[in-house]
Amino acid sequence: MILKQKVIFDSSHRLLNYDGNCKNCHGHSWIVEIEIESNRNLDPCGMLFDYRAIKNYVKNKWDHRAILNEDDPLVEIFRNMDLAVTTLSGNPTAENIAKNILSDMVKLVNIDPENSCDYCSVIVHESNDNSAEENL
Repeated sequence: MILKQKVIFDSSHRLLNYDGNCKNCHGHSWIVEIEIESNRNLDPCGMLFDYRAIKNYVKNKWDHRAILNEDDPLVEIFRNMDLAVTTLSGNPTAENIAKNILSDMVKLVNIDPENSCDYCSVIVHESNDNSAEENL
């Protein structure tokens, strides 16, 4: 069985130690495509996994937040202003966001990396032209 879901969220980010426009705090409407494949039995409702749980995860961790490198001095400033922040170890690039979401999906959906029948893919679109994909 293969489950696919697309979730859109809005957030800001900036890249530390980057010599370009992305060193400035700016926003995106991110599109995340998640694909989960497993041969496990469907639950009593006939679902591999509840779409709502994935959507809630994305909305609660990523939507309408500043996504910042944990070393960014803005983290403390934003938190002192009671603004929502999600931090990453490293810059909040599409690549690092995809890796983070994949790691969270493995836990949320209980994917077994040792089971060759379990598969998960995450594609993070930062724009219409740019995306990063991470899979297990």
